[in-house]
Amino acid sequence: MAYKIERVKPHYLELGTVTVTAGGTSKQTVTLNDDMTIQDIFFIETAGVNTKKVTVSIAIEDEIITHDKVPVYLFDLENRYKQTITLAVRNGEKITFGFENNDTTDASITIIAVITK
Repeated sequence: MAYKIERVKPHYLELGTVTVTAGGTSKQTVTLNDDMTIQDIFFIETAGVNTKKVTVSIAIEDEIITHDKVPVYLFDLENRYKQTITLAVRNGEKITFGFENNDTTDASITIIAVITK
């Protein structure tokens, strides 16, 4: 029997992959097409680079979520001290992720949101 995705909670939504060059910055902006609650965000480094020198700032529209740049590893799957978040997002709102790589190697980061509708 096939299940509708709405019956399975939470959902996992890939918000894109961004490459941040060594010593550089990069920005990823995502426009959401539905009302949802983001229960968690994970940054998964796919090139095998340590993310302790990569920082991120997060904003929804004009509301800054992180206030300062924070290390990406705070949102790592393996961080046992990771805090969960709850962010209500409306249809058409933009989430902006600003990355800065202070390492000597390029980083490739996939952004995953854990959501409910």
